[in-house]
Amino acid sequence: MKPSIKAVLFDLDDTLFDRSKAQRLVLEGILRRFPAIFGSLPPERVARAFEESDRLAVAEFDAGAPSDGLREMRSRTFLRLSAFGRTILTVLPHSTSAITLQQRRRWLEQFLL
Repeated sequence: MKPSIKAVLFDLDDTLFDRSKAQRLVLEGILRRFPAIFGSLPPERVARAFEESDRLAVAEFDAGAPSDGLREMRSRTFLRLSAFGRTILTVLPHSTSAITLQQRRRWLEQFLL
């Protein structure tokens, strides 16, 4: 027997899910988790890049783009915008960390190619 839909909820005013707060928490988590990558950039710049990459991804989705691949597109856009046109490898701090520069380059190349 097929399950039947009992109700459909629309959250038009963010009363059920506060997307803005969720976005802020995601950005804070990214900054905390990857200080070797984003620590040398001004937090305001990273926040603007994060918001713009989200805006572009939402616009693509609203225009009818399939959701497959949008997360990757948003991640690539975020990394490019946060470096403001510079190769992100040049803004990485030169301090030693848990990961080597070669590991960081490999990880970043996945997102920038």
